[in-house]
Amino acid sequence: MPVGVEAAAVSNGHHTRVRYVRRRDTAFARFAGATCRLFQTLRTNTWTTWTALHPARRRARVRTRIRVQYRHSARRVVLSADAAPRRLFTRTARHRREDEDGNVPIGNAAWFRKWNVTSYEEYYALRELSFYVEHPCVDELPRNDFARKFRLPYETFYALYEEMKHDDFMRERSMAVPMKIKLLASLRYLALGVPWDAMEDIVNVSRRTLRTWFYKKFLPWMMKHKYHEHVQYPTTSDEVAVLMDPWTRAGFPGCIACVDGVHIPWGGYRAGRKYMYVGKEGVPTLGFNVTIDYDGRIIFCSDRQRGSVNDKTAIKFDELNCDVL
Repeated sequence: MPVGVEAAAVSNGHHTRVRYVRRRDTAFARFAGATCRLFQTLRTNTWTTWTALHPARRRARVRTRIRVQYRHSARRVVLSADAAPRRLFTRTARHRREDEDGNVPIGNAAWFRKWNVTSYEEYYALRELSFYVEHPCVDELPRNDFARKFRLPYETFYALYEEMKHDDFMRERSMAVPMKIKLLASLRYLALGVPWDAMEDIVNVSRRTLRTWFYKKFLPWMMKHKYHEHVQYPTTSDEVAVLMDPWTRAGFPGCIACVDGVHIPWGGYRAGRKYMYVGKEGVPTLGFNVTIDYDGRIIFCSDRQRGSVNDKTAIKFDELNCDVL
């Protein structure tokens, strides 16, 4: 809705009109207000002095007065814009539900999910490892189900949680959702491979909170501290023999794995170098050599290559091929 002022003045015989069109255009509003006040001042001056000036001096005086009037009228223009009528905007809290006592949450509590009211509550409540050493029969069933649901024993999870908790990188400004809950959600996400919308319903935490913590905290920390410790391709003769055994029984003696190039679309190339990343796919890509064993498990992924690189060339830069074969 147009809100503002309108002014007119006569300068060099031309009719000049300035309009402040919208409340949100703050910079233009300030300039328009200053210009209007300047024209009002010019109308009160004697036109004899004004017309006697050289055109260049006229323009200089106009610029000077605009700067002066801009400083003095900026606050008035902003105040008049804030006083303009606004459209009312309201929204209802998503989680404004009554509790067991009939009380309705107010304030921020009406917007937060109750992460402790889920079917995973029994896993959240598991205690420290030292307690279960002294009481091995307590919470035995949840601890056994823990390894099945999250794909690692509770002892391993708790050691990982303690290591993350004491790392400065994992500290956050807001701890509305405990780190233990987000770590459990990340592990469950890796185990199931479901969308974040489904994880939101499972752990009762916002999908945005879970997704942000997973990509900005969990993955960088795991790549830095755990990846090179636990992920590596076979290097010894015994490990190679283990890989070769199922292929030998299938009729392919001497074979240890299968490797193929995987191309991923990519648009981060520099201008003028698109041709370096376009191969048989017809679009810019990055290529990776992925090696799998007899059971289809990925045992190695090479460094990225340009999409236009042929498979025969890419295999020469494959670390597994260079170190093992």
